[in-house]
Amino acid sequence: MIFIVTHGLKQRHLLVNFDQNKNQAIWTTLDKIKDQDENTYTWQLNLGDNPNPLISETNIENGINTFTIQGENNSYLKGWVINPNEVEIKIEDPLQVKVSGANTNNIWVVLIVGKGIPPTAKLEGEGINAQLIINNQTIVNYDEKSDRLDIIWD
Repeated sequence: MIFIVTHGLKQRHLLVNFDQNKNQAIWTTLDKIKDQDENTYTWQLNLGDNPNPLISETNIENGINTFTIQGENNSYLKGWVINPNEVEIKIEDPLQVKVSGANTNNIWVVLIVGKGIPPTAKLEGEGINAQLIINNQTIVNYDEKSDRLDIIWD
């Protein structure tokens, strides 16, 4: 499922994909912001009401800012902040990724939901031209020419 929403100087790309064989879902958002002024932008995700406590952590994995939330029945949500590198991640409800500065024009986040041990990933390339490789097989990237996000399951 692909969505592109434009509002003023901001554009959000959203791609969601579910792999039935792996019983995992990946969704990725790319917020493109055209603003030359100094600002703070916040990407956030509502975690909702949960009767049981969630275990959460932030980390840096292969140079990528990450956050992981573990819930009931060995379930997890893991996120990688692909762009920019300098972010502040707050794990509470709502989960927030804050970006500050001038010329902050792309906030790209990749999320995966599944059960078991959360996967690891590495980044090839930089910024919007990078691709995230999850468990050395699944690729998430942005094609600037077509202006689209893409997920390639392996």
